[in-house]
Amino acid sequence: MQGRIRLLVLGILPALFLLSGCDNRQWLDDKQGYLSKPASEQLNTQNRHLLEDHDIDYRLVIQAAEGDINQRARRLFQDSGAGQRSQTGRGLLLLLDPQQNEVRLEVSTALEGVYTDAFVSYLERQQMVPFFRHNRVADGIAATTELIIERARQAKANQAFQAPKQPAFSAGGGARVPALIGEGAQKAQKAPDEHDDVSTASTPEQAVQRYLAAMAAHNDRADLSIYTHNTRDMLADWVVTPAQMDNLASSYQQCGPAQTLLGPSRRGPLAVIRYPIEQRQCAPWLLRIEEQQWRLDLASQQTLIRFGRNNQWHLDHQQRNPWFFGFMDWQFDRNGFPLRTIQHRWALSVTSRGDDTFVRWVGEGAAADQLGLRYADQLLSWNGTQITDHRQVAQLMGTSDPGSSVRITILRDGQTLELTGQVPPRLQ
Repeated sequence: MQGRIRLLVLGILPALFLLSGCDNRQWLDDKQGYLSKPASEQLNTQNRHLLEDHDIDYRLVIQAAEGDINQRARRLFQDSGAGQRSQTGRGLLLLLDPQQNEVRLEVSTALEGVYTDAFVSYLERQQMVPFFRHNRVADGIAATTELIIERARQAKANQAFQAPKQPAFSAGGGARVPALIGEGAQKAQKAPDEHDDVSTASTPEQAVQRYLAAMAAHNDRADLSIYTHNTRDMLADWVVTPAQMDNLASSYQQCGPAQTLLGPSRRGPLAVIRYPIEQRQCAPWLLRIEEQQWRLDLASQQTLIRFGRNNQWHLDHQQRNPWFFGFMDWQFDRNGFPLRTIQHRWALSVTSRGDDTFVRWVGEGAAADQLGLRYADQLLSWNGTQITDHRQVAQLMGTSDPGSSVRITILRDGQTLELTGQVPPRLQ
C-alpha cells in the first residue's frame, strides 16, 4: 500500500493495529474485493477501537447495486445492525457503490450532533475522494476512518456526545457524494506546482511556523524549500488531501509551548521541536540543516514516529534515531510512548570523536546549563585534569562532591573559555 499523509505531520503513517484471527466480516462487507487482507485487518481493528474507545459501531459495505444510494444506505444501516453494538446507539455505515461511483456515510441520530451533514460531506469530498481519484480505495477509506476517530476523540474531550442511551437508528443523517474512482487528480483552480514556494528558514521554529501556514493555505507542493531533499522525494508520489492539511493546521493550534533542542549530526546540525509530554497528540518535529538552512525532515518522521490509539504518538525504538538527543530527559515505555521527565543530577551528555570530547545535550535549567555549557562545546579540562574521553567525564560527574567548586575549560567557536560553578547535590 502506498504511503498516505497522517493527521499529525505529512509523512507519518499510522501504526497498523493488526489483530490475528479476527473475523473481518463482522465489520466489513466487501464482496467486490476492493480491500486486500492487510487493508481489511487494519480497517477491522480501527473499527474495533472506535467501538471500545468511543462506543461507535462503524460498518463498511462495498456493494454494486441499482437504486438510490441514500435509500440503500438507510436500509443497510438497519439490516447490518450498525450501532447495535453501541451502548448509546452510536452507529455509522459507509456505503461505497463502485458501479454507480457514489459513496455515502450514514449517521445514526445519536451522532448527528457530532457528525453533521456538512462535516460528513466535507470529509467525503476533501479526504476520501482525493484517494479514490487515484484508484486508492482502501487508502481513502482508511484515511477517512482516521479522521472519523479524531472527530470522536475531540467530541469526547469536549463532552459533545449526547449522554442518554437510545436505540441505534438512522433518520437519514449523513451525506452522499460522487466517488470519482479512477478519474485522476482534480483540476484545481491553482495547480500544485503553481502554489507559491515557502521561503527558507534560518531557525527551526521558523521552518515549522512556515510549514503550518502552508498547510492552512492548502499548499500541497512537494518541493517546498522548507523540506529536506529526502522529504521532497517522498512527497512526490503521495496524496495530500485538503482535509488532512486543515486538520494538521488546526491541531497544532492547540499545542504548546514548544521547546527546541539542538543536536549533532555528521550531515549537519539537527533539531527537535517538542511539546509537553501530556500533550500526546502533539508529535515532535524533526529538522536538519541543509544548504545552511533549517528544513523539516518529514521522511525521517514517517520512519521514526508512529501513532497509537487516539492519535497518540510514540517513538519507534526499533529504528536507529539520530534525533534521540531531543528526548534524553524523557522516560519511555517499552512501546516508545513518552511517560515522564527524568530528573538528572547534571543533565549533561557528552560524546567522544577521536581524541576530543564534545557536549551533545544540556538539560534546560539544570546544573550543566547553569554552568554555561552549550551544545557542541569541546571539553578540555575538569578542575585542571585534562579530558580524554566521555567515560572520564561521566566518572568525574559521579565522583565530584556536592557543593564543591568545579572549573571546566572548554573550546567554543575557536575561543577558550573557563566556566565555574558548584557541583549539584546527588539525587535522592
